[in-house]
Parts: sequence; C-alpha cells; structure tokens
Amino acid sequence: MSDLSGLRGIIACYKHRNFTIYFAGNATSLIGTWMQRVAAGWLAWELTHSPTWLGIVAMAEFFPTILLGPVGGALADRYSRVGIMVITQIFAMIFAGLLCLLTVLDLITIEWLVFLVALTGVAIGLYQPARLAIAPSLVPAESITTAIALNSICFNGARFVGPAIAAWIIADHGSEYAFGVNTFSYFLLITALLMMNIPRRKKRGDGQVSSIFGDMREGFTFAVRSGGIGPLLLMLTVSAISVRAVMELLPGLADNVFGQGAVGYGYLVGAAGAGASVSGIYLAARGGRQDVAGVALIGTLVAALANLLLVATTDYTLALIGSCLCGFGLTLAGVATQSAFQFAVSGRMRGRILSLYGTIYIGGPALGALIIGSIAEFTGLRLPLAVGAILCLIVWAGVWARRATIIASLVPVAPIGDDD
Repeated sequence: MSDLSGLRGIIACYKHRNFTIYFAGNATSLIGTWMQRVAAGWLAWELTHSPTWLGIVAMAEFFPTILLGPVGGALADRYSRVGIMVITQIFAMIFAGLLCLLTVLDLITIEWLVFLVALTGVAIGLYQPARLAIAPSLVPAESITTAIALNSICFNGARFVGPAIAAWIIADHGSEYAFGVNTFSYFLLITALLMMNIPRRKKRGDGQVSSIFGDMREGFTFAVRSGGIGPLLLMLTVSAISVRAVMELLPGLADNVFGQGAVGYGYLVGAAGAGASVSGIYLAARGGRQDVAGVALIGTLVAALANLLLVATTDYTLALIGSCLCGFGLTLAGVATQSAFQFAVSGRMRGRILSLYGTIYIGGPALGALIIGSIAEFTGLRLPLAVGAILCLIVWAGVWARRATIIASLVPVAPIGDDD
C-alpha cells in the first residue's frame, strides 16, 4: 500500500474525480442546510414567539432522521446509493422551494413550517445512510479515512459559515431568501451526484429475497454479534448520550455556570469547532486504515476527560480549553469509528451498519441533552454532566481492556471498492 499520509494524502483525495465533484456539491449543500435551519428557527419565533414551538421545529427535522435511519440503511444495501441520494435530495429541494414560496406569498403558518421541516427530515433520514456508505465509491481504500476527515472538516465549516450567512440574509431580506438559497444548493448537489461516474446496479446483494424489516434485523444482529463493531457501537452510544450531549447544553453552561451570556456561548461553540477542525485536519493528514479503532477509543477518552474539565472549573479560560479538547476528541472518535466500519464491513452490509452509526451519532446527543437537562432542573448542570462523563470513562475502561480483540475482529474486507 502506498504512503498517503500528510499533505500528500489530502491532495491524493482531490485527484479522484468522484470525490472532488461530490465534495464541492456537498459543501455547498451543507451551507444551505445550515442556513435553512437558522431561518426555520427564526421564522418559528416570528410566527409564535414561543420557545415550545422552537423545540417542536427542531424535533420535526431530527426525529424522522433518527426514526428512518435504519430503513435508509436497508435501502442503501438493496439499491443504488447514488440513486437514493439523488431522489431524496430532489424531494428535499422541493420542500425547501415550498417553504420559500409560502413565505414569499405570506401564506406560511407554524403548522406548514413544521410539516415541511418534518418532510425534509424524512428525506434526510433516508439520505444519510447512502451518503455514509458511498465513501468507498469515491476514493480507494487507503484514502477512506482522509476522505471522511475532509468531509468532517467540511461539515464543521458549514455549521459556522451557514448560520453567519443566514443571519445576514435574514436581517436584510428575510427568511424566504435563506430558503431560496438552500433550494439552489440542493440543485447543485443533485447536479454533482449525477456527474459522478460510479457503476450502478438496481438491486444489491446475492439474490436473496427478504423484507426491508428483515434486512434491518439482519444488520442489527450482525452488529451486535460482531466482536469489533458491537463494542464500538456501545462506546459510541454511551459517549453520544453522556459526553456529546454537552454540546447541546453549552448555552446553559455559558450563562448559568460561567456567567458569560450569548457572547460567551458563541466562544464556547467556536472553541469546540476549532478543536473539531484540528482533529479533522490531523486525521486527514494521518490517513490510512491502521488502528483506527484504537484512535476512536483515544478520542473518546480525550472527550470524556475534557467534559470533566469543562464542568469542574469555574475559570472561563479553562472552560474554553475544555470545549476545544471536547470538540477535538469527539471528532477524532467519530471519524475513526466510521472509518473502522467502512473497512470492516462489506458493501452488502455497509449501509445498514453505517445507518446505526448515523442514528446514534444524531440521536444520542439529543437524548442525552433531554435526560441530563431534566436532571439539571433539580441539581444544576455540573453534577449530571460530571456523572455522565464518569459513566463514559467506566464503559471506556471496559472496552479499552478488550481493544486487542476488537481490533483483531475488525479485519478489513477485500476488496473495498466502488460498489454503488
């Protein structure tokens, strides 16, 4: 295997036509997606001035994504992944266009907003597993970790660029313009997907006939019984609920614990994003498939310890360091875990396993924030966050003790190729 570490490995990714085209389309679409999320939240507030409706709008997008992730994984293992991505993005584009039109015509209501945001969540839920499983079709095996890390950098960049652009557009022109930009960004992604040159087939697998739910059950059983995938999914679940949830609760920490208000919250988020970006750059430069499971566990340890620092200190400067390290560790763990699954799972099962990864990655922090936030109503934020981090460390210690068995179980499948 050729040495594709460092800058050479990053450049090598962009020499692959499919990856470059997809990266450009995905980057644009992610910015548009974050713009729409900000615009939808602001529009919900303008329509109702109700915090409850803000929560409902947020849940309307994420709940279908969590619920339909395993279904999307089963579909991604049956049919063309590029085809699924194109179809779901066409529907997402239509829903964004309807949001724009109804807002322009002053016909938008909170009910219509929730309905269209929920439909967008359905499209995203079916889209995500195919998106996660498409990596081996974009780059060769030795560049997969680099490609995933570059996409992580892209995501973290979009989550800051998108809201910044949206805030300016909403202030000067209104939410409808943000919806319109997102509609166009979907069109650009669809165009990029259609431009990619990936061999496609209508039906996947070895000819067996089973139901979608049978496929989902098969994927879940495979994950649980795997000596490597099962423990990593357990670690991902625990860390998502107990550690990643802190990112959802940063507003409360910034205001109630450190007394810094909205500006302080922005700096904490920025510090987490900076740590995530550094982690992504490191992984992109590191590349390769060597011991990615071990890297995932180290990232989890860093994030859990950073959480303890974040909740143990009263010094805001140390809190910024803790937030930065937490973002670094979480991204390290997330990218490395996804890479381990890409290498260890065949194309026949990849969509279903990565759908479990995506569901946990998206849904875990929301569930953790709900649990920890409810307890914090009576105890304050510090205690439940500290207990969550300690729980994560206990589980981590058990998984770390088995790391040799886990790494040995994650035997790379061969070949890893463009099996759309």
